[in-house]
Amino acid sequence: MAGPFANILIATSIFLVLLSGIAVHSIIAGPLNILMIVNLQLAIFNLLPIRPLDGGGILYEILNLAIKNEVAAAKIASLIGFILVVGINIFLIFIGKITLLIIALSIFLIFQNRQGLKASIALDKLKRFKIRDIMQPAGHDDGRPICREDENLFNVIKRMEETGKAVFLVKDSRDCVVGYVSRSMILSVLEK
Repeated sequence: MAGPFANILIATSIFLVLLSGIAVHSIIAGPLNILMIVNLQLAIFNLLPIRPLDGGGILYEILNLAIKNEVAAAKIASLIGFILVVGINIFLIFIGKITLLIIALSIFLIFQNRQGLKASIALDKLKRFKIRDIMQPAGHDDGRPICREDENLFNVIKRMEETGKAVFLVKDSRDCVVGYVSRSMILSVLEK
């Protein structure tokens, strides 16, 4: 939200300068007016509900609060963003205002929107799958870091990053070693 806020602050400051009459008769009145309009346009553009723009982040957060499901919120926000980008392009084609820059920006926004959706789906997989779903059998405690078979993959991969260890032993509820899990095993879940 810092971007749109800064744009609105700059536009407001310029408006107040122009309103005060300080720059009305000077050579800088025209460029200041253009700068004010550009900042307002940037603020409005950045507030469009298209991920990765600030408006897309706001939409995602509102949806996530309402439905309490990160992946569903990401899917809905991505779909709304995609529809909005396509709709804006159709409208601009219809009124004859489409340009190569707008097409390039639209492709970028659609690509970024898709990447955000893929990241949300990957996070959901890491939180949904349990270690017991992917572990391999092992026989004894050899001093490696421990995780529990009912832990989700997200927590274990975080601990692997924190400790710098790529393999953890897996213990069951009776504190017996029942297997091991590696970073590559966890990451292979994301490829499915």
